[in-house]
Amino acid sequence: MEPAGWIILIVSFCTVIGLNIFCFYRVLTLPKEHMHAPLEIDTQDLADNGDNNNNGGNNHSRP
Repeated sequence: MEPAGWIILIVSFCTVIGLNIFCFYRVLTLPKEHMHAPLEIDTQDLADNGDNNNNGGNNHSRP
């Protein structure tokens, strides 16, 4: 391979690895106050919707 090819190869590898390291650093060093969910999430899994058939909320009658 010619020297220009080696230079492009090395520069591109260094760019990708450097960007990867930068992104991992940014993600892993986030402040703790940004890494929490709201306290009141309504998942509706405890809601009583009158469906006692356990058919996944499909209220169509089956023959």
